[in-house]
Amino acid sequence: MLRSATPHQALLALAGLALGGLAACSGGEPKQASSSVLPLALPRTQAERTALRAVDAFHPERDSALASGGTVVVHTESLPKQLNPLLVNTAYAKRLLQDVHATLMVRGRSGGFEPLLAERVQAVSPTEWEVTLREGVRWHDGQPFSSEDVLFSLSLFRNPEVRCDDLRWQYERLNATATDARTLRFAYAEPYFQAQAALADLPLLPRHLYDLERVQPGQTHDQSARARFVNEHPANRAWIGLGPYRLARFDSAGAELVRFAGWFEPARAGRADTIRWNLQPDPSAAFRAVLSGELDIVAMVTTEDFYSQAAVTAETEGRIVRSLLESPGYWYVAWNQLRPALADVRVRQALAHAVDMDAFVQAHYRGLAARVSGPYPPGSPFCPEDVSAPAFDPERAARLLRDSGWKDLDQDGVLERDGAPLRLELLVQAQNRTAADFGAYYQEALRRVGIALQVTPLELAQLVARRNQREYDAVMLAWAVSAEPDPEQSWHSKHAPAGSAGNNFSALVDAEVDRLIEAGQRELDPARRAELWLALHRRIAEVQPYLFGASPLRKVVSRRALHGLRWQQADPNYVTRELGFARSADAAQGAPR
Repeated sequence: MLRSATPHQALLALAGLALGGLAACSGGEPKQASSSVLPLALPRTQAERTALRAVDAFHPERDSALASGGTVVVHTESLPKQLNPLLVNTAYAKRLLQDVHATLMVRGRSGGFEPLLAERVQAVSPTEWEVTLREGVRWHDGQPFSSEDVLFSLSLFRNPEVRCDDLRWQYERLNATATDARTLRFAYAEPYFQAQAALADLPLLPRHLYDLERVQPGQTHDQSARARFVNEHPANRAWIGLGPYRLARFDSAGAELVRFAGWFEPARAGRADTIRWNLQPDPSAAFRAVLSGELDIVAMVTTEDFYSQAAVTAETEGRIVRSLLESPGYWYVAWNQLRPALADVRVRQALAHAVDMDAFVQAHYRGLAARVSGPYPPGSPFCPEDVSAPAFDPERAARLLRDSGWKDLDQDGVLERDGAPLRLELLVQAQNRTAADFGAYYQEALRRVGIALQVTPLELAQLVARRNQREYDAVMLAWAVSAEPDPEQSWHSKHAPAGSAGNNFSALVDAEVDRLIEAGQRELDPARRAELWLALHRRIAEVQPYLFGASPLRKVVSRRALHGLRWQQADPNYVTRELGFARSADAAQGAPR
């Protein structure tokens, strides 16, 4: 799934995590403030990772009882254009949707699936499931949720003019029937390893709002009209969902979510009465806002700000807490292989060997981010331990370029082939420190081997539009990676042509990659499937459709009064509605808004 190009650089935890800071004093004595002792090395064992994932792992008062109510103000660096989960698949939309919407099932802490809108999910065969919906669930406008909504939502994937291409490939082969208002049967035509995950995440729309035949009865509407009604519906922004919070405001400044009194499961309903997302594209401005108390939490903090004297002072004074969260994703530079120069694997390999990535990681992340060697991040069971990221070797880079026909015949410092110079444009997200720093660093590294690189900062929407239209040479972005994603959308050749659906915007076409993906999709045995994904990682690392970057942790700064920071794999790597304020807070700093 796409997220902002900012990978969240951070230090990782050691075993025996040292957690400095405030400790509650007894006997009415004042609390003594101090700054946290941050870990100094990457975690290597499961025990180290478990310590890092503990609730409020870095908070000096992490056992405080939390009150219900108040307003939690959260930072976001970007906002989605809309919130219809059928039409938008970005991390920014999912951050809001995790609270204003719900799905049939959710991923539990153990990694399995737990019913949510479903009351019961029973596997009938390897390709069939029977689902009983929870009784009494209502949309935020008060209308009942039923099997009709589920069937209608699934039917929209069959309309080619509905703009759901990011997800269509996964749902167009799923069929469903309903026996009554609460019971459905789902079936895939053939075994599919992600069938249950797809069923769990099926985007659900309220039929009473989106079905044109129901909204305008007695009229005849063609496929185009029905699709246009969904694509342009005002509820795409004024979203009516099924979550524990309803959308009260969504504009250019952010979004405000307020508790939905009619939600069906109070235990999961969240602590705050209101969650307010404030937009601030500049991470340093957001950092200053959390220091001043305008924001409660910022989870996109630069290295400079995280370790600044201002942060240390604010933490010592008891105003903020600095925390680190695992962020199982990575940033990358994708190469557009529809460009003749980049279609040659030797050129892509040269582009990897030309840059000293280890030196960049050392300087930019203080050496405490992991290099990425292929599509699965370090720590994934599908990332082979014997595959290393390309080593810095400018002589090998020069040799690969010569072998592919690139020479500096006019001695101007830029290589040419067939009269065309080797000039590339790298698109990066504006106001992104990592992108700016790496762009300048990479530009100089490529200059030394005869490649001219132009770095072009763009707003995220412009950058994604050019990427989707294949109007780029190179683009720097990041992936938030789930535990076991389906690699088809990103790497299968069916998604390579310009204008096609999916995220194979590097236009990779490789028969072995296709074979491994197709075999993995059909393989239901986890061990055998893991071998296929390991082989896929090796093959993609060899053909280098990306310059794979780094996988650091997310650096978080929050107000000292805020508690409940719990890790989750999905972006933004914490559960927003579990945030709250200590029941014993007695100062203005700690009182719920």
